[in-house]
Amino acid sequence: MDQVLLQQLEYTAPGSRPFGTSTLALFGLPGAPFEGVPVHSLLLDGSLAVWLRDAQQRALPGMDSVKVSVRILIPGYTEWTHQMRVRTGHRTTTPFTIEQAAKALATEIHRAYNHLSRQECAYSGWKLGADGITFEQIFLAGVRRVSHASIQPILVIQV
Repeated sequence: MDQVLLQQLEYTAPGSRPFGTSTLALFGLPGAPFEGVPVHSLLLDGSLAVWLRDAQQRALPGMDSVKVSVRILIPGYTEWTHQMRVRTGHRTTTPFTIEQAAKALATEIHRAYNHLSRQECAYSGWKLGADGITFEQIFLAGVRRVSHASIQPILVIQV
């Protein structure tokens, strides 16, 4: 199975200089012959996330917000952003784990895919939808911090 990185533009907060991005978490199944985890599989069976490498480790170290903005910027499409809850309150000390992040990001990626696949893509290389990249081809490989309270999933597609 071949995979390629789904290219995204890097998010920069309005009125700020570029943020020093950092990879916060990587998602993968031990012994799997591919990078990441199939997003559609996480949606069908969230218990798959318990098998991820380091599933109980903190997914977003250094981020102390109750919510983060998930940003997906695929060339040829409008920017997609949505807030995702990562804590139940300001005083919660329980970390948001890789397992929890994978499940929550799968839902956000599904929302983004449904929204973006209805748009006309200005760049044919990354067309989303039935006659382009299908949802079943998308794998969640990781997540990067791109601003104080924003993250960007690292996505790969199966070709």
